[in-house]
Amino acid sequence: MITKEYYNLGKIEILSKDVIIERNKNPNVPIEYRQWSKLTFDEAEQIAEEMGNGWRIPTMEELFFLQQYNDLKLLNFDTKEAYWSSKGLESDITDTGYYGISSETSAWVYYFGSKRRGGIPKTERIRARLVRSV
Repeated sequence: MITKEYYNLGKIEILSKDVIIERNKNPNVPIEYRQWSKLTFDEAEQIAEEMGNGWRIPTMEELFFLQQYNDLKLLNFDTKEAYWSSKGLESDITDTGYYGISSETSAWVYYFGSKRRGGIPKTERIRARLVRSV
């Protein structure tokens, strides 16, 4: 289930809620037990593609930008969770790609609570908030 509500922040638009997917299709199970707000990187990319209209996983630079709005309590990122990033920073690039991160098996994440970033396997389940350029 994807919310269609979003905020316009000048240079980007951002969904007002984290992406949620339904993992259990059994209608006898209450909906709150069928929905999950943590996704693998590939699931997040697939949802962005299905939404179309330019929706995508934000870059690390965009997450830093969004941190300012979250600090002002204008956005509602979960500060206890990590969020997927589509790539690291330009300063992370080495001759062999992003420092310490294999783009085939790992991706960058950002933690709004501690304002730190790191690389983790794409198979981990992490929160995702999609953006698009204006």
